[in-house]
Amino acid sequence: FEPINKQLWTVSYTVLMTGLALLTLAACGWLIDIRRWQRWVSPAIVFGSNALLAFVGSGLMARIFGLSGIKSALYKNLCLPLAGPLNGSLLYAAGTVVAWWAVLWVLHRRGLFLKI
Repeated sequence: FEPINKQLWTVSYTVLMTGLALLTLAACGWLIDIRRWQRWVSPAIVFGSNALLAFVGSGLMARIFGLSGIKSALYKNLCLPLAGPLNGSLLYAAGTVVAWWAVLWVLHRRGLFLKI
């Protein structure tokens, strides 16, 4: 018997998470490709069309915001008063995702895609 324990990254935990990921992938494939429920995947299409820009840009933005003090100012002055200490970091992270989605949406609408 091997317990499912994330802290140890046991074989049972890895197999369980792999199985759940495959079930989720199969469900999404069935919903999107077979049932044609495609409207709800538009945010993923926007992120996927410029995924490299989102990855590199968000990493650079995190470093610049962290070094310049913008991150702590946004967190302390905006996120903490709105969401409190428990959900303040969640609000900051969600805001970052939404901000990058907005940038990528504008690029997607204009047909601008970063390619290698």
